[in-house]
Amino acid sequence: VLHDSDVGLWVLLGDMQLEMGLGEASTESFQRALRLDPAHRRALFNVGLAWLRADRADAASGVLRRLVELEPADVDARLNFGVAETRGRRWLSALVAFREVVAQAPHNGAGWINRGTAAAILAKNTEADEAYRRALELGPLHAGWWNRAGWHALSTGRLDLASRRFERALAISPTMVEPTAGLATVCDRRGRPADGLRMLAPLLAQAPDQPRLAATFAVLARRLGQPEA
Repeated sequence: VLHDSDVGLWVLLGDMQLEMGLGEASTESFQRALRLDPAHRRALFNVGLAWLRADRADAASGVLRRLVELEPADVDARLNFGVAETRGRRWLSALVAFREVVAQAPHNGAGWINRGTAAAILAKNTEADEAYRRALELGPLHAGWWNRAGWHALSTGRLDLASRRFERALAISPTMVEPTAGLATVCDRRGRPADGLRMLAPLLAQAPDQPRLAATFAVLARRLGQPEA
């Protein structure tokens, strides 16, 4: 039984519960620690992570913002604060956070890829291009990063660049679905929707619940006058 004044033990218990996937229990343990020491850095960080995992973006943002204020040099805290802000669709706040992450840690690939996404959402395309470029230099084996950069290239009309990025994602992770949806969209933009549909049909049978895959299939099927499922 833990004594109410054992701040470190409450944090240790919360860490163990978080590792075991016991999100609610870990959050309660961290909150017990914070009631004893409201500025406990590790408790603030880990309760923020717990709330992120529980899709409680606003709660995560609140504690992680507080941690960043207490520890401005804590890059992980700032990065996860930015992630929480993206989950809450506060894109400008997220972009500012990710800018600060890469200013503090220029080799932080996660900071660059997330900066690219936030900048792209805000139509800051020049900034997004540079952020994606830096991320891919730092993490050339991250299939998901190539995919995200591919969709940005596609959204800005650069079909050849989008194709190369989607193909690179699939070379790293052949079972990824979203890059194939991207390549099918490229086919459609080039006036070959039937080719795109042929790419998607077998994947849709295997992964019918993938939203981007299903949406792309539906667009191409409508264009060709075929059933959407």
